[in-house]
Amino acid sequence: MLSYSTGGSARGRNVDKVQKATELARELALRRGLDVKVDDPMQYDAAVDPEVAQRKMPQSEVAGKASVLIFPDLDTGNNT
Repeated sequence: MLSYSTGGSARGRNVDKVQKATELARELALRRGLDVKVDDPMQYDAAVDPEVAQRKMPQSEVAGKASVLIFPDLDTGNNT
């Protein structure tokens, strides 16, 4: 779940939106019995780069090796 905030490093309406989407995705996966790892909002570099992930979110099972990236909106997706 991509955001401009990694591990709560920033606050704001857009971060809150991604956090809420993360919670909904986790709930949906749990209800459907899916083994899906959905992590807290993080920046793109923390999602895909293992070295950055180790610095920014060392406790994460997803950071640094994300295989699916969820963008908060079309503009962010296009820019990335």
